[in-house]
Amino acid sequence: MISGAPRWPRAPWTVRSVPSALVGALIVGVLSSGKPAWVTALVVSGACVAGVVGARSGRPARSGALLLAALLVVSGQIWGGARQSANHGQSVTNTTTVEGRVVVDRPPERTKRGGWQAVLRAEGLPGAVRGLRILGDLPAAAGAALRGGERLLVRGRLSPPAGRNAPGWWRAHLDRIGIGARLSVGEFRVVGRRGGLVGARDQWRATVRQAAGAGLRGDERALVRGITIGAVDELSEESASALRAAGLWHLVAVSGQNVAIVGLAVMWLTRRLGSSRRAAIGVAIAAICLYCLACSGGASVTRAGVMGVVAMVALARGSGSVGWHSLLVGLAALLCWNPSAIGDPGLQLSFAAVVGLMGLSPITCWYLRGWAPGWLAELLGISIAAGLCTAPVLAWHFGQLSLVGLALNLLAVPLSAPILVLGLLGVAVSPVSTVLAEALAALAGLGAQLMIWVAGVGASLPGATATVSRAWVGPLVALAALPVVVAWCLARPPRPVRRQSGRRTAPIAAATILVTLVLTWPRHRSTPWPVAPTIRVLEVGQGDAILIQDPSGAAALVDSGPAGDQPAAVAALARFGVHHLDALVLTHGQADHAGGASAVLRAMGVEMLLVPPLPGPSLSVDAATAAARRGTTQVLRPLAGTSVALGAWSLSILSPVNAPRAGTDPNDGAVVMLAEANGRRALLTADAESNVLGRLALPRIDVLKVSHHGSRDDGLERLLGRIDPSVSVVSVGPNSYGHPDPQTVEALRDTGSVFRTDQSGDVTVTFVPDGTVVSTARGT
Repeated sequence: MISGAPRWPRAPWTVRSVPSALVGALIVGVLSSGKPAWVTALVVSGACVAGVVGARSGRPARSGALLLAALLVVSGQIWGGARQSANHGQSVTNTTTVEGRVVVDRPPERTKRGGWQAVLRAEGLPGAVRGLRILGDLPAAAGAALRGGERLLVRGRLSPPAGRNAPGWWRAHLDRIGIGARLSVGEFRVVGRRGGLVGARDQWRATVRQAAGAGLRGDERALVRGITIGAVDELSEESASALRAAGLWHLVAVSGQNVAIVGLAVMWLTRRLGSSRRAAIGVAIAAICLYCLACSGGASVTRAGVMGVVAMVALARGSGSVGWHSLLVGLAALLCWNPSAIGDPGLQLSFAAVVGLMGLSPITCWYLRGWAPGWLAELLGISIAAGLCTAPVLAWHFGQLSLVGLALNLLAVPLSAPILVLGLLGVAVSPVSTVLAEALAALAGLGAQLMIWVAGVGASLPGATATVSRAWVGPLVALAALPVVVAWCLARPPRPVRRQSGRRTAPIAAATILVTLVLTWPRHRSTPWPVAPTIRVLEVGQGDAILIQDPSGAAALVDSGPAGDQPAAVAALARFGVHHLDALVLTHGQADHAGGASAVLRAMGVEMLLVPPLPGPSLSVDAATAAARRGTTQVLRPLAGTSVALGAWSLSILSPVNAPRAGTDPNDGAVVMLAEANGRRALLTADAESNVLGRLALPRIDVLKVSHHGSRDDGLERLLGRIDPSVSVVSVGPNSYGHPDPQTVEALRDTGSVFRTDQSGDVTVTFVPDGTVVSTARGT
């Protein structure tokens, strides 16, 4: 600056914040588009009154800004209503068999139950308006072969997007992504590809997806893809659950870090090639757009891309800090395109993390710099800020918080950056050299292996996660605001501890790490996930709880054992590394079968709760149903003919055929299930005995879960002659009923091996192609 040149005073923050306030007014208008009219009237009236008061007090600029804000609120409401109508379209209300043309809008993904789903768009489908987004249930052949953008001639069953018993969270999710129908595809034929710009995007996305993690396999490939382009559909449920429990799931979402690396790298390279600064920024903006088009992740990817473009434009104009303004611009752009996106948990987590990084991490890092080295203070400060700001969102939507995430992020975050850089470099060089691309992917895969190991160790630590209710949201928000309040009150950073010499601090640090590892190393590590279909009769005392696991990561629990302060079923699920259930089946309402259900629902996510169709009061079933409906669990009452696909497992309900009448013995009305996998069968009888089982068309089976804890059954020998099990398991504990009856045990031994949970502990039967393999917890 030339000496003596005038220095223009910086505008007050009230003036500098006007553009952000106007963007906020637009956001308020869009969000109020589905709300009662009095909400908008109140906001607009307040702004107009404040504007008139400002004008009369001699402040026309402030008055003009307030009136403009009121106009933006009204405009946002009108626009939001129009966009909601355009996004939702016309939903299907009747179920019909249709034949017509659709296009694959989003590539098929494997579901947790082993099937395939894709998002389709109607092009010429009877009963669906053109362009309607449809959730398609695909046959295995279609799921494995179809690609995004392919046009199909299909025949199938078209139905409303959600069934009558679908939970509210599922309906809200379908509404956010604009699904207006569901199509169960029976037959299909590929008849071409869509063209134009959308078709070019399909080809681009497929090319990048193929290049990301080239040469890798399994979870290493899936994690490299997830960190690089947000594609986590191939990640096994075991690894995904471990990443969530360890508080590391945010690392597999495309964030501002990804966009920043792409933009800055392209800008640096373009500048080195001799381009002007503005030209380099223009190329970087184009690269950011192309990168976001290649990524999976929905609204959070769009948010990161919009923020990146806004920041680049500000850089080209020579503006200063635009962090908060670009955050609001990104949110406004998303909501103007899809107002329902505000309810997306992924978007909320993404924005909460950004708010933590921009608003809270400078404060937390400032506190910690006096107590730790600079690099450690930065890592800790960022992890604490992001964790505090995302905790309320996690508590609201998922009811679970990771208690080990802060410590594990210190290891995982430094790992994620090289994985991201190597993954992006591999994608960039793949058109030139496949060998070099695979070499870079292999290096990224080493980091992915280490991160998966870190997540597994963290998830297996006792107390790694805490279950919380929505009542915790308020206190968690207050906790996130606490550092800001303290910083406002303090005029200086905390007094630093006097630094020790390196010779003294190194042994102290080593000793601290060693003691921490000894104290926190898990005493009871969870059992590895099975590599073949497995059924486990759990030791829960005098009661039933049967765990069914599939190698894909899917799991179901049939009955939940008795209740208690810490139900045995919950501890058993943790013992076998189960953090999520695709289905919880309660065969009947007696407490030894359904008493622990509420605790299971509180301890982990459950997709579907199947409750017994027998009418009448059951405190256990009523409590479980209420807990499921407070959360995100679908509730069904199954009858004979109902089937559930669970990876390689097929679970078929055999009884009751009709809803039992009031006054029926609960044992006679219990749900009887046949579980099949790898050509092997297990009959899960609950407490239904031969008077019920003898009327069913039962095939020969391999494994029998013995009825009613092995009570005396006069028709058992005739039943065993029909089904001929090679393995029988009695779920029993200390009791005064004389279970299992000696005659029952003798009859079972005449047909094959007999195991008792009170003697053998957990009994595990694995269905391998050549037969069944039985193992027990106590080796008896």
